[in-house]
Amino acid sequence: MIYNLVQYLRDSISETIYTNNVFKTGASLPQRYILVRETGSSIKPVSRFLIATIQVLTVDKSSPMARSLAYQVYDLIKEKFGEVLPSVTVGGETFNSVKTTQITAIQLPFDLGVNKETGLVEFTTNYTIYYSEVENG
Repeated sequence: MIYNLVQYLRDSISETIYTNNVFKTGASLPQRYILVRETGSSIKPVSRFLIATIQVLTVDKSSPMARSLAYQVYDLIKEKFGEVLPSVTVGGETFNSVKTTQITAIQLPFDLGVNKETGLVEFTTNYTIYYSEVENG
């Protein structure tokens, strides 16, 4: 589901967007980007839908720009109902479309400060996504 969300963001926002596996490649990161990763959750599904918790980290050399980027993502996906995240192929594996029942921000974007290793400013927002896979065909 995370790859579907990343594709949805890439289709909507003209910024560099990564998932956690960018760190496995050893690639050097730009000074402005969005990182989407799954986070742990204490939520136990009590419904027929799957649940994912996602962290969106926005990074820039400027605090106002990192904040602006965080709010771009927030405004795009907060309180979405019935959104279909597109199918996507990653590394030869195809991930079916995902129909979201609801995407909810757990909190507003907030400033994590400057990353000591990179010197870049980070903002984060966490989301809960209720979804079901859609069979493509």
